[in-house]
Amino acid sequence: MRIESWRKPKRDDFIKQLRDVPSDRKHALEFQGRVQLLPVHTVPIDMPCYRLNNGRTRAAQREWVVVHRKSQDFFEDPDSAPALDAQHQILRGMAGKEGLLDILKSGRQDEPLILDQAGYIVNGNRRVCVMRMLLEEDPAAYERYQHVDVAFLPGCSEDDVRELEAKLQVRREGKAEYTWVTLAMMYRELREATWDDKRTAARYDKRPPQVRESIQMLDDAEAYLEDRGRAGHYSLVNDMQYAFRQLVKTRRKCGRDEDEKALVTHLAYAMMDSPAEAGDRLYGQIPDVHEHIDVVADELRKELSGSIPAEKPDESVELLGGASESAYRDLVAPVADRENRETVLRVVRDTLEEARATRRRHKTARYCAERITAALTALRASINGWDEKTDTTGISEALDGIDDAVAQVRERLDQ
Repeated sequence: MRIESWRKPKRDDFIKQLRDVPSDRKHALEFQGRVQLLPVHTVPIDMPCYRLNNGRTRAAQREWVVVHRKSQDFFEDPDSAPALDAQHQILRGMAGKEGLLDILKSGRQDEPLILDQAGYIVNGNRRVCVMRMLLEEDPAAYERYQHVDVAFLPGCSEDDVRELEAKLQVRREGKAEYTWVTLAMMYRELREATWDDKRTAARYDKRPPQVRESIQMLDDAEAYLEDRGRAGHYSLVNDMQYAFRQLVKTRRKCGRDEDEKALVTHLAYAMMDSPAEAGDRLYGQIPDVHEHIDVVADELRKELSGSIPAEKPDESVELLGGASESAYRDLVAPVADRENRETVLRVVRDTLEEARATRRRHKTARYCAERITAALTALRASINGWDEKTDTTGISEALDGIDDAVAQVRERLDQ
């Protein structure tokens, strides 16, 4: 059993007939700044049309275009049969991962789908997809999904729909989490649609700095994919949210040195290529790269000496009072070179491992002194906290133990 959305002429005629039939069922929804009672109707499952301008599927659509070699405007026609079929496949993949299939197998529709006046699904695209999947699988067992309840929005603008989409997406009960890439893409598109970050943050229950950081992370992820020849393959970075967040934060520590920022970025890219080889958790390693950037740079110069151009800094710039040459400019191009990626990763991994080993040795050497100092601090705090209500039970015995421990420490010092 194959279910396809009705084409626009048939859908328009059906909706026009529905408007002539008053509905005594209403669905309360906060929309356009107030709570409205939307009319609810029961319609065939193939009447609602997937909304291609869907924030949840934006990244997946762009990846579909790349993977299937479609034109960039493939998803722009809201009634394109090939695009709607592709959207169904994208939604199928999301439904399987998010457990919605199992929920609807044993349950039923719990609230109406939200449609605009043209029959496009503003909220409920995944549910419709799953209902259609179940009907295709077993029409008799899932007959309850032959017809579905829908609530129609009043006349509205695209900006009204964006507001509603944002409001519904921050509701967590029963709603699948969006990937960080999808959310960041939605934030950026709202910015491009003239929303300021403060307005976007309010709609998504975020703070403006979080919105700005997410957009920067997405820009970095796209730059990374482009640099690796995988532009548009957003699924490759879905699990790298914390790595890109650390990259954004770490780059801020570079001040105005653009070459240092570029070097840190390409070193982070090398680590992202092989997170298991980078050592420990990837997002914890990126700040370490900046902390030990001079040591890393020195080792890279040794390993990549044949790739580094023998150019001297332009001394005339400093003589004229301009900015001095960056200490990292000579490394940016060699580190970004595809041919050097394995070497770069090895140098970063080995250098950071040595730095961690040095820290451990230093910590071990200072361990005794630090613990004794902490004990002294605790003793002084106990004296300051002594009053007439202090329970002295066990204090004498503890002091005897302290005296014994102090004697042992002094004995070792004498040795």
